[in-house]
Amino acid sequence: TELNEDMPNLWRESFVKISYRLSKKGIICLALACLSSRCPELRQAAVSVLFFFLKALRTKEAESIASWKERPQLVMIIDSVQRGLVIRRAMKVSKGGRSITESEPLCLFVPMLPAVNSLFLARSALILAKPADKMYPAINKFFLRLENHGAHEDCFSLPAFMSLYCSAADGIGRARTERQWAINLLKDGTQDEFCYKVTARRHAPELLLTSFESLAKRSDDDHDESEGLLLLETIQNLLENGGILSFHHLVCTIGLFSWIKGVLQSRLSRPSFATLAMKHKIVKLLHSALDITIQNYTKAPSRILFEPAQLAKALIQLLTDTVGTGEKSNKTSGKDVIFASCVSEVLWLLRDLDCLQLKEGSDNLAFAISHSGIPSEQAVALLNVVKGERSTLCKAVGALSYLPMSVSEGRH
Repeated sequence: TELNEDMPNLWRESFVKISYRLSKKGIICLALACLSSRCPELRQAAVSVLFFFLKALRTKEAESIASWKERPQLVMIIDSVQRGLVIRRAMKVSKGGRSITESEPLCLFVPMLPAVNSLFLARSALILAKPADKMYPAINKFFLRLENHGAHEDCFSLPAFMSLYCSAADGIGRARTERQWAINLLKDGTQDEFCYKVTARRHAPELLLTSFESLAKRSDDDHDESEGLLLLETIQNLLENGGILSFHHLVCTIGLFSWIKGVLQSRLSRPSFATLAMKHKIVKLLHSALDITIQNYTKAPSRILFEPAQLAKALIQLLTDTVGTGEKSNKTSGKDVIFASCVSEVLWLLRDLDCLQLKEGSDNLAFAISHSGIPSEQAVALLNVVKGERSTLCKAVGALSYLPMSVSEGRH
């Protein structure tokens, strides 16, 4: 129904007041988030809700509500989405050689957006409703600069990601705020292969890996740790939610195992950056990478770039740097046991993955004495920490019996 001047004033005022209350409850953000739903009927309902909100926002009654200060920004973002959806629908229909009619399927009438894109729109609507928000200037500027009559044409891309991640804002604090907002959007919005395809098209995974290396090298304040943890968590989320596409891209193409080995060997050398939380995150990332690789090993296009002996040695070194060796190992804390248990699980997965590669005809890595192997005193330190956890101890012994070992002098 169109809202025109012939409608009773009482009806119009009630409609606008209801719309105002619903907007304060976040219904506009919910409708924007629903644009990524796999259900065509839900997407159609979301567009209908946005349509009625847009009609209400443009009335004189809405202009008379003094407390609805965010009204112009809400009109801007809903109008932008409406124009963008019309353009995308027209493009999709034209590729199929058909005209736009009322009989078109719902999936063409309302294109399904990637979750990372609809989440951007929903969070932007929340920010534009609060001028005091730290992200308000950046998000408002993004929508004001849109071309083609303000249409949101980045429906299948990462809107504003590059401009926010590589922010040139005045002041380190503001630039860090915008960068972390972009990372959080990527972490929370990547839910499936469709989303990962969108992120990979903009080379976001490679950018995150490079950024972590730069962050680990430089000397800054305590904010580096929180941003480093966020980067590792985002990379892990991309790997776990991206399906077979993230496996092929991150593990097989980019070489995630080589990157993790480099992080273990050199990037965690700065004490202020290599906290226990940071070490836990990198070990969990390696665990996820190994688990996903084992599950999808038969789908790998070729032999995976993988050095189990070097990864194991770097991992054991990280453990001994964290929990200590010798007499200190008799007074291990609960945190040390948990960390050592995580390391043992990863070592077992390293063994499993290398066994899979042995079946493909690679060189046998079965137990060997080598100068480049795991130092025996470090292996004993691991066993001392997990000796109270029977199942973990069995996995640690099994993995260490398989990997190359370097025997040193002494009681070890």
